[in-house]
Amino acid sequence: MVNKEIALQFISSWKQNPQRLEPELVSFSNETNRKPDTFSYIVSAEGLVDPITGRLIKDVVDTKTALGRSEEAFLSKTERIISERDEGMVVWFSAPYFERYPCSKVIFYKIAYNWDGQKVTNNSAILFDATTEETLQMAMEVTGERFVDTETLREAAFYFQGSEPTTTRILELLSKQSGMEESAFSATATMSQTDRFASMIRAGKPTYEIAEEMWRTGFIGNYSISCLPTFSEHTVAFAAIAKLVEHCGRCGVRIAKYISRGYHCPNCGGTYEGC
Repeated sequence: MVNKEIALQFISSWKQNPQRLEPELVSFSNETNRKPDTFSYIVSAEGLVDPITGRLIKDVVDTKTALGRSEEAFLSKTERIISERDEGMVVWFSAPYFERYPCSKVIFYKIAYNWDGQKVTNNSAILFDATTEETLQMAMEVTGERFVDTETLREAAFYFQGSEPTTTRILELLSKQSGMEESAFSATATMSQTDRFASMIRAGKPTYEIAEEMWRTGFIGNYSISCLPTFSEHTVAFAAIAKLVEHCGRCGVRIAKYISRGYHCPNCGGTYEGC
């Protein structure tokens, strides 16, 4: 019920500033349901840019607190790596933080290019329940580096040229740690729900009515969310990472190629939902 009360506050704010309404709705739903969602940043000479507002990420995130300064250090390292590389992925491990982050996060920034040839990062964030020690251990198993405190880890940007093996390894560790199937980390909030609630908000429907419907339909989950906006909370998205698929999971026809979420089987029309 706490999240429904938070939704009431968010909806009132969104009615006043609807510019980022759809992505904010998706992020709110996914974070309260512990699901990843999709988003990207534009890579510019000045740094990473929010494609919706056109603002530099480093200009809109919290840098006044110790936590904010740790994340600012990570952002600076990530921007430098991404500006120097043409491919690959940066991975960020973020452990729980007292009275701010109730859970751990692993966040991916995969270098990509849009149809116009513009360099972007396809980002992804997966939230999971783990202690500080478990998060440090997971980071060590993935990177081979040992960390003794969370803030040193939080400031670290890990670059991997091959994104697929790293992604697979992290999903395996998350699955083992949580006891959930790897596929549980690939679901996202449905766009039909997002569009519906965005329309209700823009139409000026009563705030309580919208929040009640979000809760009733499961759009709002039971997991707590963090205060906004730190850098990791401004980042979303675990998508657009291709996987080698040998056969269609629906009809069994041979595919034998790297595909991403949204791929349609040429034989049966089934949609690939991600790994």
